[in-house]
Amino acid sequence: MWILSQPPGHHLLRQHSSAKQPSLPRAVGLDRTTLKRVSTYIEEHLAEDLALAELAAVTSLSPYHFARLFKASTGVSPHQYVIQRRMSAPNSSSSPRIGPRRHRAHCRVRA
Repeated sequence: MWILSQPPGHHLLRQHSSAKQPSLPRAVGLDRTTLKRVSTYIEEHLAEDLALAELAAVTSLSPYHFARLFKASTGVSPHQYVIQRRMSAPNSSSSPRIGPRRHRAHCRVRA
């Protein structure tokens, strides 16, 4: 029905013209304040399980939209970002790290 409401030839011009239709501006990413708020939240909750929905709630966005904008802002998905932060965070354990050999000796079951 919408074809009848368009001027004659409009459909042909739209489909076969080399002129580009103006596109909507693409989302660039999260604004600085929102990105800072979510990164601070991640840092404060690194030791916990962080769900995408939980991070999205911090920004008041849907999980899908948040994930797209977060990746556009940081270059990595929220999941990868959390993993990277956990890997680079200092060990919060009070005991010193045990190397692989000492770990095996420490965990050896004795009969």
